[in-house]
Amino acid sequence: MILKSQDKQFSISDTGEIFFQPDVTNPLPGTPVARIIKGEAVLRPIAQSLLPEGTAEGLAEKFQEWLDKNIESALEPLFRLVRGEDLTGTPKDIAEKLYAGFGIIPRDDIREDIAKLDEEGRKVLRARKVRLGPVLVFLPELNKPVAVKIRALLLSLWLDRPLPAMCPSDGMVSLPIADKDIDPVYMRQIGYPVFGPRAVRVDMLDRVISAIYDTAKDGQFQAQHKMAEWLGCNIPDLYAVLEAMGHTKVSDPIEKTLADELKIILPEPVSAPAMPSDSATHEVNDTAVESAPVLASDTPSQEIPSETPVKPFVTRPDLATFKLKRHHTPRPVQAKEPKILWERSKDSKKPFQKEGKKDGKANERSFGEDKPKFKKKKFDRDRDDRRDDQPERIYSAESKTKADSPFAILQQLKMGNDGSN
Repeated sequence: MILKSQDKQFSISDTGEIFFQPDVTNPLPGTPVARIIKGEAVLRPIAQSLLPEGTAEGLAEKFQEWLDKNIESALEPLFRLVRGEDLTGTPKDIAEKLYAGFGIIPRDDIREDIAKLDEEGRKVLRARKVRLGPVLVFLPELNKPVAVKIRALLLSLWLDRPLPAMCPSDGMVSLPIADKDIDPVYMRQIGYPVFGPRAVRVDMLDRVISAIYDTAKDGQFQAQHKMAEWLGCNIPDLYAVLEAMGHTKVSDPIEKTLADELKIILPEPVSAPAMPSDSATHEVNDTAVESAPVLASDTPSQEIPSETPVKPFVTRPDLATFKLKRHHTPRPVQAKEPKILWERSKDSKKPFQKEGKKDGKANERSFGEDKPKFKKKKFDRDRDDRRDDQPERIYSAESKTKADSPFAILQQLKMGNDGSN
């Protein structure tokens, strides 16, 4: 019956046991029939049968076949990364390193390879859904809970760690790790890199990093409340995560204004009046009665002052400003050799020698000598050779005869038209 069963009748638990459910409609896992153990590679564990020997032939092969198929289905983006005939050269080197890192590696580890990528190489990696982030290079498709769990299970087996493996709950964007003994490399390879006091899911971390570089100006950026919401943490943890990335806090307005915004103004204490003596009591006159304080019972209810202070509405304050860390290293620019504008000859101290003769002598001028002075041309208004008695020229555009004027021609055309009518 197991040999002819469907794949959906098998399941794997957090403790590494393979279960079989004879009833397809039953949602329960069923009975454990095998368990996985460490194999020759981290992605190739062995399915060890738990059934008695001689129960049925081929069950071990059936369990192994299902295990390999289940791993490849859950981590399909990772296996697809290193397949394809178009994967050559630098893209292949990056894909193989990303495959060895379980789908996520620091950008600094492959920065030289990324610098060698051309447009065609980037296209090959984009086809495999590779995200070249400013801090991490990863496969966003591996952030699904199934992929996170199977990676945690396989890594724990490979590292000889106890099961169940440490793994965040489904859908958790971050978790505190201050009081836990964890391996940062392990957390990064399951998709939760550690920054500061928290392990953050890589896609949410990348969203925060992208927002930082999109809003940065003049080498600084201001933290935003939505960043804390994306990371699922409070403001102090957000600051700790940003500082763990390498950003430096410059100023924090909350530290300056928090005391003023959250301060509750309490009413001033009123001292109890002194009790009068017996003799003074008999000397109370009408004026003293009129000046006596009014009791609360004599005051209308709507005029009773509230003893509970009203806390003012506090808006969301601005967060701290950080100095941006430049994760992108500019590509080295090869220094260009300076252009030689002129080169002095060893045999002669006059580099610019022009052939030609003027007044029977060679026209030679060495670099650095004073340029020959040319006489400045004078305009007509500066000329002094104009005769004083010369009459001033007057130009006009008058017609030579009256018949040539445009008004006369227009009159002739008008008279011709009147005669024709």
